[in-house]
Amino acid sequence: MGEEVSASPKARPWRRRLGVALGLFAAATLVAAVGSEALRRRAEERWPREPAERRALFVPTAEGEMRALLAQTLPTGEQARPILLLHGAFGGAEDWAATVLDRVGERGYALAFDRPGHGYSAGEPLARNTPKEQARRLWLAVDSLGLEPPIVVGFSYGAAVALALALERPGEIAGLLLVAPASHPWPGSVDIGYRIAGAPVLGPLLSRTWLTPLAHLVAPISSGRSFAPGGAPESFRASPLGLALSPPRLRSNTEDMRHLRGALAAQAPGYRGLELPVVVVQGTGDIIVSPRVHAEALAGAIPGAELVWVEGGGHQLPYSHPGEVLAALDRLLALAAP
Repeated sequence: MGEEVSASPKARPWRRRLGVALGLFAAATLVAAVGSEALRRRAEERWPREPAERRALFVPTAEGEMRALLAQTLPTGEQARPILLLHGAFGGAEDWAATVLDRVGERGYALAFDRPGHGYSAGEPLARNTPKEQARRLWLAVDSLGLEPPIVVGFSYGAAVALALALERPGEIAGLLLVAPASHPWPGSVDIGYRIAGAPVLGPLLSRTWLTPLAHLVAPISSGRSFAPGGAPESFRASPLGLALSPPRLRSNTEDMRHLRGALAAQAPGYRGLELPVVVVQGTGDIIVSPRVHAEALAGAIPGAELVWVEGGGHQLPYSHPGEVLAALDRLLALAAP
């Protein structure tokens, strides 16, 4: 019989320490998962699927239900156009409700949509991770409603989706208002955080455990940068940021951002062929999307596009400068008038 070989005395403490470390990590991950679920429930209570203060419209499509919030006011003109409002990254339809939705409702039939996979609109992250795919799914809802050619207002990432709509549905969009748009590929690479969050197995696990509480910790810093060089107004308290940071919406946001640069590189060459009224509104102090890389290049590419500068404005123009956004919409409506 051979002699039994046992671990050396020096090896045993390391094994015990490794076991303890793994056990602590597993326990912490479980706590993070419980915390993420609690944050999701709290967010859905604060920003419910059907808010008490305004009507929500749920549009069934072949690929899931799309939600839109409606303006509380109605237009006075008999020929008012539908006006679709598309939110930016880490946002939702409530961003428009907190800012300009009701005043847009005085100008047309205003519908603020949750983009696919965001808010309460259906959409699996990996199935709709480009502006083009989101535009396709949004159009299913527009087509289902039987709307005449709409005016489309897009903020930031929502502007990329608005542009994709115009590219994919030529002649069926009446005009574009693009607010602090993300429109072109930018120098550099995609943030490593988004690449980690997009890992096939690790991404879904992180989005339901560690990412949500971590995102809540850094959100005040990110939000502050989006308003620089100014500060956030009181109305930003109504922003559905907490909902956007909850699983699985956080996963949708990270997938959006992971694929955005490549998607914009693919769609940007088509801008020169657009033939519709376009107004671009851009803050001079925006540090989130470069005015030169995006707004200036976009206005230069689209024939006849008008670029409106908001002096000292940051990225979050719907919150910080709603009057300027509405004035730009009035200009667009005049350009798109029959």
